[in-house]
Amino acid sequence: MVGGEGKKLALEDRVIVPLITPINPDGFLEMDAVKALCSHVSVAGINALILIGRTGGMEYANNATRFSMTEAVKQHFDGKILLCVGSSATTAWSNWGPYVGKSRVMDNITWARHLEVDGIVVPSLFYSPETHDDVPEDHTIEIYFADVVKKAKEANLPVMLYNNPAMTGMHIPLWLVAELAADEWVIGIKDSSGDMDYFSGLMDIKSGNGWFMVYQGDESRIAGSIAMGADGAVPSIANVFPRLLADFVGSPTARMQEKVNILGDAVYCGREKHYKMVAGITYALGLNGVYKSPDYLKQSALTPEEKSNIEACVGSFFLPDPDEQDGCCKVEELQ
Repeated sequence: MVGGEGKKLALEDRVIVPLITPINPDGFLEMDAVKALCSHVSVAGINALILIGRTGGMEYANNATRFSMTEAVKQHFDGKILLCVGSSATTAWSNWGPYVGKSRVMDNITWARHLEVDGIVVPSLFYSPETHDDVPEDHTIEIYFADVVKKAKEANLPVMLYNNPAMTGMHIPLWLVAELAADEWVIGIKDSSGDMDYFSGLMDIKSGNGWFMVYQGDESRIAGSIAMGADGAVPSIANVFPRLLADFVGSPTARMQEKVNILGDAVYCGREKHYKMVAGITYALGLNGVYKSPDYLKQSALTPEEKSNIEACVGSFFLPDPDEQDGCCKVEELQ
C-alpha cells in the first residue's frame, strides 16, 4: 500500500489500537506506563497504533505531550505509528475564535512531520453542532479537508480520515469521502459512528478505490463490518484486551462479539460519557497489572459500582498465562 509518492504505509494489520495516553495525577506523561502499555499490545501481536486520538486525549494534549508520547512509543514499539492531528478546540467558535481549530490542525501536521510518524488521522474540526451555520467560509468541511490533505502531502504524510459524529457533531459526508478517496494519498477511514447504512456507503467507496481501507471504530459492530469486507477495526478496548481483539477481528464470531460487547459495557461504564471510558480503561490497566502505580487505581471519576463492574470483568475474563511475558493474558470463556 503506497500513500503518495515514495511514502509507504501498509496497514494490512486488522487491528489498530488507539493508544491511551498515561497521564499521572500531577498531569504529566508517565513514561514507565507508556513502556508497559507498548509491551502489552505488541506481545499480543498488535503492529499498528494511533496516538493522541480521541481515546488518547487529543482534547488536552499539548505539543510537549505529543512529542514525549510519540518519541516514547517509537522507542518501544516496532510497528506503524499514526498520529491523530485533530484540533483540541472542542467548544463553540465564539469561545475560541473562528480560526483556532483549523490552525491547530495545521500546526499538528507540522509536528507530525517533525516526529517522523507513518501517517496522520484526521477528524472533522471539533465544534459544537449549533455553530455549524456560523463557520467561516474557509472552514467549510470540504475546504477544510482539501487544505488538510494539501498540507499532509507537503509533509509527506498519508492521511486516514476519522468519522465520529458524536465527537464532532456531523458525519463526513459520503460524497466528500468519495472525492477524497480518489486521491491515493488518502489511504482510508476509521468510522466510529455506529451507523451501518453509512458504513455500507463507505464499503461502496472502497470497492471503487483499491487502496482505500475502511476500519470499524465501533466495537459493537466489528463482526458485521468484517462480514461486509472491512479491512479491520480500531477498538479502544484493545488497550486492555489486545489479544482478545486480535483474535476476534481475525476470526469474528457472534460469541466473540458478545464477549467484546460485555467487556465494553463494563469498562466504558455504559459508553455514554467519554471521560468515564478513559477512566475505565485506565482502571482496568491498573487491575490487570499493566500500570504498576497504585495512582491509576484511584480514578475518582468512577463510582464504586463502576469499579466493581470493571473488576468483575477483568477477573472473569483474564488469568495470567505462564507461557507469555509482559502481562499478556488469555481469555477465559463466559460462564
